Amino acid sequence: MRLKHIMAASLLALALTATAQNATSQERYTIQDAYEVYLSDVRLPDVSTGTIRYKPCIRCDFQTTRVTSATRWRINGEVVSFSRFMQAIEALDDRSAEHLTIKHHLEKDLITKVSISIR
Repeated sequence: MRLKHIMAASLLALALTATAQNATSQERYTIQDAYEVYLSDVRLPDVSTGTIRYKPCIRCDFQTTRVTSATRWRINGEVVSFSRFMQAIEALDDRSAEHLTIKHHLEKDLITKVSISIR
């Protein structure tokens, strides 16, 4: 009987060790980055399935990334069509005072969301 308890405890210890090793071996990585950029540092696409060019930081070079039909365009938190988004951008008086938030999916290398808060 005592041998059964020792065997059960040993098997349990092995199982817990294997589970702990599996949990620690899984790497964490960033799937998506978000950038807050001035509108003057962004070149928006002409159509909803083109590319967007933006500067992820002040001293960075422009980065070009695809937008697709799945890209979400938001104004003040509301999802809008690409054409409505562009109309709102064109109506702005001072592009240098406004900023966009751009979400970039790193694995797929595409933009998932572009949003602006208009005052």
